[in-house]
Amino acid sequence: MFGICQDMEVAEGKLSQAIVEYIIEENHAIIIAPIPEGRLPVSKIRKLTTPPKFFYNDLVSPTNHLDMIGKIHTIKWHYNLDCCFYHIQVNGKVKSKRYFDEDLVGV
Repeated sequence: MFGICQDMEVAEGKLSQAIVEYIIEENHAIIIAPIPEGRLPVSKIRKLTTPPKFFYNDLVSPTNHLDMIGKIHTIKWHYNLDCCFYHIQVNGKVKSKRYFDEDLVGV
């Protein structure tokens, strides 16, 4: 399952508002991606009805720079637009630009 982590303390806040993959075990969510972080109450995860188009470490290119190849580094939720956005890592550096589904193509 995929959801939005709404716990500010998980992974020292690094997963706050991040899209995570998880399983449910005994009324707790077990985060399995992007980093395994143990158990947290199911109430701290907002379930997504559809998974993100891209997931962590997928290789992608921006549609306006097909010569640039990067990997998905961060996936967050944009509450106003009600969708995922991504940050990509290119040559070891994370780009500050927010990319949306239509801005990226898989490689």
